[in-house]
Amino acid sequence: MTLLKSAMPEILPVSLILTTLNEESTLNEFFMSLCKGTHVPAEISVCDGGSSDRTVDILKTWRLPGVNIKLEIRPGFTIAQGRNEAIRHSSYEILAITDAGCLLHRDWFHFITKPLLEKADIDAVAGGYEVVGRRGFESVAAAATLPLDSQDKEGFLPSSRSFAIRKKIFWEGGGYPEHLYFAGEDTALCHRLKEQGKNFAVRWDARVTWFPRSSIKSFLRQYWLYGIGDGETGFNARRTFFLSLKWLAAVAILILGAYQPLWWGVGILALAVHFIHLWPKYKWGRHPVPVSLAAFGLINLIELAHTAGFIRGLIRRKMQKQS
Repeated sequence: MTLLKSAMPEILPVSLILTTLNEESTLNEFFMSLCKGTHVPAEISVCDGGSSDRTVDILKTWRLPGVNIKLEIRPGFTIAQGRNEAIRHSSYEILAITDAGCLLHRDWFHFITKPLLEKADIDAVAGGYEVVGRRGFESVAAAATLPLDSQDKEGFLPSSRSFAIRKKIFWEGGGYPEHLYFAGEDTALCHRLKEQGKNFAVRWDARVTWFPRSSIKSFLRQYWLYGIGDGETGFNARRTFFLSLKWLAAVAILILGAYQPLWWGVGILALAVHFIHLWPKYKWGRHPVPVSLAAFGLINLIELAHTAGFIRGLIRRKMQKQS
C-alpha cells in the first residue's frame, strides 16, 4: 500500500516505536492518521508478537517516502519485550511511542517530540489521550474513563499510547520491565524515571484517540490485567487498599441490612453521594443520563476487577521473589 502524494509532512530525526499483534483491522487506519499529520518519523521500528492475521503483510507493504520501516517478528513476546526489542533495533536517539490501535491527532508527532528536539534538559514527554466510544457498550466505557483535563497534571504518569523519551534515558531507567505478566510496564518505567529525578514535560495537546473494548467481559478483563501489573510493581497500593476497605464496608452494609433494613438506606445514600461526587470529574453532563448511570455502575465493577487483579499480582510478585 503506497501513501500519499498530497502535501508531504516534515520528516523528523525520530524513531516511532510500535508493537503489533493481530492489528489487521486497525493498522491501515493508524497509518492513515500518521500520514495526515504535519510531521512524521524518519523511521518506524516495529516488533510483531507473532500475528496470525495480515498484520505482517501490511507492515511489509506499507510505504511513505522518506520513512524507513524496521520489522522484527518475535512470536510470544509480551508488550514490554516487544517494545524493548523495537527500541534496540531503532536508529535514532529520540523515541516516540504509541499503540497501533490508536489514531494520532494531526499535530501529535510534532508536539510529542518538540520538547526533546528543542530542549536538551527534557528527558521525556508525557502526551495526552482521549477515549472515544463509537457505539453500544463502548459509549458507556468511554463515559467511565476519567477525562484527561480532570487529572492532576503534576502527578500525571504517561501511558505508552502517547509518550516520547531519549533512548539513553530509557535504558538508564532499565527499559520496560519484562517480568510483568501483561500490563503496567509503562507505569513502572515512568515511576522509576521519576524516582531517578528525570525531567518530564507534559504536552496534553499531543493527543491520540483510543477505543475501549467493545464487550464488558473483555473490558473488565483489561482492568483485571492492569491490576495484576500494579500488584506486581506495587504501584497504586495505597489506592487499592482504600478501595478494598470500601468494598468490605459495602459487604458489611449488605449483611447488616438483612437484620436492620435501615442499613440498606445508608448504602443507597452513600451511592448517591458518590455518584454526585463523580459527576463533575467525569463530566457526565455531556452524556445522556442512562449512559452516566451505566458508567457509574461500570466504574464500581472496574474497581472490583482492578482490586482482584492487584491481589493476584501481589501473589505473583511474592512467588517470583521466592523462586
